[in-house]
Amino acid sequence: MDPSAEEGDQESLTPYQYGLNNPVRYDDPDGRCPTCIVGGIIGGVLGAAIEGGSQLYHSGKITSWSAVGGSALQGGITGAVAGATGGASLLVSVGANAGANVIGGVVNRAVQGKATTLTNVAVDGTIGGLAGAAGKLGGDLVKKGLDKLSNQTKGAIGEAVTKIKYGAKGYVSTGVAEVETGGVTATGRVQVAKYDHSMVNKFTGKELTVESKFNTAGLTPNQAAARANVTTPGGLIINRTTSQQLGNATQSVITGTGGQIKRN
Repeated sequence: MDPSAEEGDQESLTPYQYGLNNPVRYDDPDGRCPTCIVGGIIGGVLGAAIEGGSQLYHSGKITSWSAVGGSALQGGITGAVAGATGGASLLVSVGANAGANVIGGVVNRAVQGKATTLTNVAVDGTIGGLAGAAGKLGGDLVKKGLDKLSNQTKGAIGEAVTKIKYGAKGYVSTGVAEVETGGVTATGRVQVAKYDHSMVNKFTGKELTVESKFNTAGLTPNQAAARANVTTPGGLIINRTTSQQLGNATQSVITGTGGQIKRN
């Protein structure tokens, strides 16, 4: 189980959300590595696509499905490690991804019925290490760049991420949600708070009230006052996006492709 399942920004998720609610098929021993799965999937898909695309470019057809499958496995192994080391130091990222790419290379060649030589190990380790460095530095650059943006821009990014995240679950945003605070304005009008998204699931009809926040941004006084009056399931759901999360995602994508550089 995810040990942080009760945290404020996760109450709309199940304790096994990291594994698409299938902890038997998707193993995560401590419940803290959802990016292992995401990185593995991204790395595997990119590995297969790069190898398949290369064959189509050079031969006009797929000449070796075993090579495509081997590249998918290698990319998946490297990408999973990239996700697992998302918050690690540069040295750890380089070492882990170098080792992962060596293992991935051995698996790739085994699938194709090829032997692994010391030269293969040296080349795979070097490429994996360089990709690990690029991924780590790239992720840090993305984080620093996002942190320098205006609050308005960061808020817009957070709202976009929320729409993508909940869209994957079947929800669409129908606009801003307005909830009464229980107070009145200086002119005697009913005081309301506005939250970013009034969500509805297009398959089940379930409604949610979701507020997007970026980094450490908090609720406004009106939003805090109206929170107890939100009547949709789960109450007010705060979906928090951070620059570190987006930087880690960039790192996983970059590093997951490291083992797929052509080595002719």
